[in-house]
Amino acid sequence: MTERGLDEYKQELLVNRIATALGFERLSNWLDEQSEALPRIPPSYLMFGFIIIINMGVLETYNYLIGKNTLIDNPSRIFATAGVVLAVVGVRWMHETYAQSIADLRLPERDLENDAEIKNSFENLLPLRVEVTVYLVALVLYLLNLFFLIGFSTVVEIEGIVRTLVANFVTIPIYLLLITEFGLLYFSIHLLLPRKIAQADLNMFFYDPQNMGGFGSTGQLLKRSYYIYTVGVLVYFGLVYWPEILGEIVNLKRVYPEPTAIVAVFFIILWLIGVCSIGYSMYRMHALMSKKKPGSDQGRRGGYQKQA
Repeated sequence: MTERGLDEYKQELLVNRIATALGFERLSNWLDEQSEALPRIPPSYLMFGFIIIINMGVLETYNYLIGKNTLIDNPSRIFATAGVVLAVVGVRWMHETYAQSIADLRLPERDLENDAEIKNSFENLLPLRVEVTVYLVALVLYLLNLFFLIGFSTVVEIEGIVRTLVANFVTIPIYLLLITEFGLLYFSIHLLLPRKIAQADLNMFFYDPQNMGGFGSTGQLLKRSYYIYTVGVLVYFGLVYWPEILGEIVNLKRVYPEPTAIVAVFFIILWLIGVCSIGYSMYRMHALMSKKKPGSDQGRRGGYQKQA
């Protein structure tokens, strides 16, 4: 499959749009010209790398000099930074691997009913309108939590006014955009992709070396995206409960109020969502493959194709 064919299924991500608007694509192109031997650094990597440097370098130093809360007092920033790195790499990996898995289906080579409609549905996995709406809702919920549950004055007292303003009105909204895109990509892959494949009623290739009906890369996408999601949930657990994890070892105290029962319930819900999503997607794919295999009723009626 050519790069052009892959690009048909690479819908432009919102984080990439933001990175491009902020000039990081130009920086990426310039760096690529300066070091042709090295792989090109994606603009989103540069943007979040820059933000991490500002947070962990400049603002940490500033807070240390004015005697405010630093990484030494609040190691949760380690988990937050790890979560950002995981999310930005995970979003790009899911985006690229989704395009590859759909390209492997060889849709242009198939004689499908409603051909254009089916191909268009695979090209538009994550509608921009949905993504923006979910992001705005998440941002409003975050700001409500900041002002009414934690308290803006409490954060200023702990972090200082400069870090509070930069973090809560610049960096965290961008982080939240990344987390939103990560979550929507994950759920689109696990909930929508199996349904779209089933609705397309594709004949399957059962002569591939893995005997996966031509869906080997799709299966890898489902499994590995679940692994990334699970690691992300564990990072969230560490972010919230770091004093209970590290407190006895390094003798640190919690600088923010203890998380309520709602936070614990939210963590459990996230874990259950992950388990249910991988269970659902793998069940749908295996059920589809069972119906299409030679010897099944649908396999005898619809036939199956030998991979070229």
